[in-house]
Amino acid sequence: MLLGFLKSPSLYVMDEPSTAIDALTLKLILDFLRGMKEKGISILMVTHDFGFSKHIADEHIILQVLS
Repeated sequence: MLLGFLKSPSLYVMDEPSTAIDALTLKLILDFLRGMKEKGISILMVTHDFGFSKHIADEHIILQVLS
């Protein structure tokens, strides 16, 4: 994840960043992403973990299959 930010992207795309992560590492990731957000980097995240994304996201789009 860190390597992706080394080139200072304006948009960072993440797929399930909180999957199979222990609580301590998850907090480190959240703190890191908040810092990137404060620097103006946009983050597009695909996740099933709404609890994780609500700490970072300004907006949410929830996709739902309608039968």
